Amino acid sequence: MRSSTIRLIVVLATLCIVGITITQVYWVKRAFDLKEAEFERQVNTALMNVSQQIFSLNNTPPPSVNPVKQLSTNYFVVMVNSEIDASLLEFLLRTEFEKRNVKADFEYGIYDCTHEKMVYGNYVSVHDAKSKTEPIKNLPNWANQGYYFGVQFPNREAQILNQMGIWSFSSVVLLLVIVFFAYTLFVILKQKRLSEIQKDF
Repeated sequence: MRSSTIRLIVVLATLCIVGITITQVYWVKRAFDLKEAEFERQVNTALMNVSQQIFSLNNTPPPSVNPVKQLSTNYFVVMVNSEIDASLLEFLLRTEFEKRNVKADFEYGIYDCTHEKMVYGNYVSVHDAKSKTEPIKNLPNWANQGYYFGVQFPNREAQILNQMGIWSFSSVVLLLVIVFFAYTLFVILKQKRLSEIQKDF
């Protein structure tokens, strides 16, 4: 096989691999963005329901604006301006997240706006076997008109990636193809060099 033909094959194969890789990265990123948007939508809906239940239990009218605000990709705050029972809050958060298949560990905290400090916080693991159907007892009850609670998802990216099984599989397959191509290219070039050495002798 002539050197020019080998070079053409190598260039075309490289361009194909680069094109496939760019396409794969684009679609994986797009799929991740869609999953991320769905995750945020489910969390917003769950937190809205939690706030409405708290307003209903405290017999206070809900605000005219959305009480849920997303401050970052994994941090949400909910203004309730009414009594917050930490035990009930954790129970409601667990229940609403479970309903919407939000299977990510989360941290929540109750904040006192008057004194600008957190008055209670806890880390909740979705794999924790601790009570998921009954409110946890012996947690503080906060009665004040200046409270809100925040929820943070420290492992949000990992939870989203776990839902992208087919994309992870296709990425692994693509990686194997690239490795195989690199090995094949190495063998072809090695054989070419050996052929040239034989011709020299």
